[in-house]
Amino acid sequence: MEMVQRVSDVSAVDFLEWMEGMNYKIFLPDRNTCQSVPVDSLATLFAEWGSLGRIEGLLLLPPEKTFLLDS
Repeated sequence: MEMVQRVSDVSAVDFLEWMEGMNYKIFLPDRNTCQSVPVDSLATLFAEWGSLGRIEGLLLLPPEKTFLLDS
């Protein structure tokens, strides 16, 4: 999450809240199963994230594209 702030000067919270406001769905890819797990709550995501230096990918999709995860 730290990298978002570092490269854009926008906090990760602000960025993800903005994307949610544009109706994007946020997913956290699971490294073990390769499945994308929906993020139901940004508060929970940040509470469970751990170190701000943790490097992890997030997937953001507009609602009309979430069907791509089913294939």
